[in-house]
Amino acid sequence: MKMRFSKKLITDEKLQSRKEAVRWKLSHGAGQLSVYCLVLVPQRACLEIMHNMNFRQPFYEENPPYIVGFASGKKAAEELALKITQEALKITGKADPAAYLMMREGLQ
Repeated sequence: MKMRFSKKLITDEKLQSRKEAVRWKLSHGAGQLSVYCLVLVPQRACLEIMHNMNFRQPFYEENPPYIVGFASGKKAAEELALKITQEALKITGKADPAAYLMMREGLQ
């Protein structure tokens, strides 16, 4: 399975110690029930929260997702997205997490 990962991958505390194992499982299509991913969609300039099983859809074979982070549950993923938005506001003065991440990742 093709996937692209940020070099500055963001995770919640629960998955921090297993970051590389989770990354390996995601890139090899091993399903993980509680893992939600933060996906940057540069074409639409948005940040999405998606369950990892969504990436088994045929669409993602030709359109690999750009994963900037992952969390152990939907609530934890929402909290991580909030944290990124707050960081974006602090650094850029705008509450636009996608634009901030695109700038940080050098995708602009």
